[in-house]
Order: sequence, then C-alpha cells, then structure tokens
Amino acid sequence: MRQVCPECGVVGVRLNRQSGLCPRCTELMHLNEEIAFNEILQAEREAASDEGTIAGIRRERDKMRQRNSRLARKFGLNGRRERKGDR
Repeated sequence: MRQVCPECGVVGVRLNRQSGLCPRCTELMHLNEEIAFNEILQAEREAASDEGTIAGIRRERDKMRQRNSRLARKFGLNGRRERKGDR
C-alpha cells in the first residue's frame, strides 16, 4: 500500500508524521502560516501607530492634566511638580 498525500494526491512519497502531508504540502502549509502571522503583526503595528487613536489619547491626557491643575489651584493643593520632591 502506497501512501497518498491528502492535500495534493501525490502517490508514493513519505508523509510527514505531524502534518500527514507530503514534504511539498508541509512546506506550503508552513509558508501560509508565516504569511498569516506576518499579516497579524502588520495589523498590530498599524493599530499601535494609528495617529487618530494617539491624538485621542493625547487629548484625554491633556484634559485630565488641566482638570488636575484646576483642582490643585482651587483648593490650594500641591501640583505635580511640588509633589515630586515629597516622595
């Protein structure tokens, strides 16, 4: 009985134990996995450097800094600079 690759149907080649595929199909499978992983990495990189998201976070931070500054002045509390030396 000769082995047959379930992916491409080639007869008489040695099949990989883990994948159950011929060497060519096994390498193609690995290539496709690497391409998919590369696409995931690219999408994560693009999401991390999205200017709109970064600008929104920066606006939120500036808003909180302004709010904290107003509270500190209103109630006579130490601001960020004065508190740095208290640690």
